[in-house]
Amino acid sequence: MTTFVRCPAIVLALAAAACSKAPEPERPIPVDRNPIPGLSGEIETSAPEAGPGETIEVVWYLRNRGETALSTDLLEGSREPGRPWQDFRFNTADIEAPTRKLDLVPPGPTPLAGPLEIPAGGRVEFARATLLAQEPGRYEITGLLDWVKPDVVEFEPVTVLVVGADSRGAGTRSGIDPEMEAEIGRMGSPDSAVAEVARESILARGEAAVPALLAHLDDPDERVQNRCLQTLLDEGLREVAVPHARRLLADLASSPEARGRAAYLVATVGGADEAAFIAGLAGSDPAPSVRRMAIALLAHGKGTPPDVAIQAYLGGLEDPDEGVRKDAFRAIQQETGETNGYDPAAPENERAAAVLRWREWWKARAPEEGG
Repeated sequence: MTTFVRCPAIVLALAAAACSKAPEPERPIPVDRNPIPGLSGEIETSAPEAGPGETIEVVWYLRNRGETALSTDLLEGSREPGRPWQDFRFNTADIEAPTRKLDLVPPGPTPLAGPLEIPAGGRVEFARATLLAQEPGRYEITGLLDWVKPDVVEFEPVTVLVVGADSRGAGTRSGIDPEMEAEIGRMGSPDSAVAEVARESILARGEAAVPALLAHLDDPDERVQNRCLQTLLDEGLREVAVPHARRLLADLASSPEARGRAAYLVATVGGADEAAFIAGLAGSDPAPSVRRMAIALLAHGKGTPPDVAIQAYLGGLEDPDEGVRKDAFRAIQQETGETNGYDPAAPENERAAAVLRWREWWKARAPEEGG
């Protein structure tokens, strides 16, 4: 059985069509199309990374985020108003070279047709396809379902990293000095004495060790992950490590695990500039786990300007990920003692109205409370 893992999503320009069924949809969605409240699309892949010649299984899901069950019929290719669904399209291309794309392995996806039953909060598989990786790159997989015109379901994009055969499995760790790699490996030793000797050796290298330590923030060995972060936080290394950590956070090909720990490193500096940087991550990083980490760092960090934190929380209340919304709501409630009728699990239209109340509430108080 294939185990599916969620990949980080990067909202960029929609790539060229990988399916010849219909022209690629435009991004952003044209104004005469309306996302359906309570119904969303999710994409999962069999792996976040592949090598040339390897295949990737992709599944498109429909998620019912409403409070009542959805029951309807799906009719493929319908052009009759009021009859779902009318058209399904998906795209995949290299983000930096849109003419290069993942190949569709025949016969291609067969979207769900017929009765559709989705319980409140549940999801169903809508379509499945196999894609073939060829050239290295970062590929974005998207989907758009025309429902009952003008309504649409836009699937949240995901990315797949295709790496060259010489770097498969190495991730961001390729090119590191083998001796330094060995030292970092020894930092994961269960023998604390061995681990400490290795750590001291790494510290003695100074800034030269920082890229290698950052590259191992998502090491398969949790002990190595933690000890690399602890080493980067050392007083003798942290100051020179932070600029490197910022560059890692800008590299969306890096793993969410590494970016989350790099964000923690940046936040420990505790300055206003760092707080603004973390607030930016809360609203822009493609991985929900990193956005949640950023919100937590703002909520628990020292010296975060209230206005910076509140603006980040307000953005989080509108996040497409429910986990991010819950964390943002918890943080803003603890900061202000208010709720303004917001529920992170409520239907989209109710959340939007509550966010508007929140923004008006904060606007009235920001001059005295937000500075």
